[in-house]
Amino acid sequence: MSKKKLKAAVKNFTIENVALQPLPFRKPLNNYIYENANGNGKVLIKLQMATKHFLRTLPFLVIERLEISDEPKNFHKNSLNIPTKKKLFKKFENIYLSNSVFLVSIKASKLIPKVVHCDLKYLRVRFQSLKLKEFEFFVQSGNIELLSLHEVFDENEQMVPAEVLLSKTPKIFYIHLNFKQNLGGNGRIYIDFHDDYPEDNFVQLYTALNEMINQWEPADEKPEVDLFLQPMFN
Repeated sequence: MSKKKLKAAVKNFTIENVALQPLPFRKPLNNYIYENANGNGKVLIKLQMATKHFLRTLPFLVIERLEISDEPKNFHKNSLNIPTKKKLFKKFENIYLSNSVFLVSIKASKLIPKVVHCDLKYLRVRFQSLKLKEFEFFVQSGNIELLSLHEVFDENEQMVPAEVLLSKTPKIFYIHLNFKQNLGGNGRIYIDFHDDYPEDNFVQLYTALNEMINQWEPADEKPEVDLFLQPMFN
């Protein structure tokens, strides 16, 4: 079959005219799945992988990794990589973000109204500033482990200090922030980690921060960073 004929054939199949295959379970089990799976992104993704039935019947679209860029490069199962100019993006509603978001060519303010649930571990936002409420929306689960972004401003258009951002991401182990703009001269950051924080991650963060501080300019305005993980180093 030629590509032209294939495209013509595919156009006849949409989410609206798909033939649904009911689940082969009794009603009590079906109800149990719907009532108990809605708050767990990993479970919802597995349900979508198990049968197309859930793509049509779940009240939202579960995405493990969302990348919005004019030149998407990273592809992964259960991910969505899409340019903002695609008409399809405008149709998206009720998005459930379960793991990762990478924004390049879209303002966060345009994505957030489409999201009904946000449980992220990885957040990367390039070439734009975030409002504090937008930042809090993305990190609301408290499970952020990787964070890469530019400035964050509060409702008074004041830059939010790095220590405030860190206080809202207690599980973080990798940070890429513009500290020179988010931290005043000779500022001080104190980070207190959870008891179960992995020692390897702690060491990696400690090393990375030391390298950053050693290269700080001007040298007489270097910040002081204290990392505290006493339960694991007694």
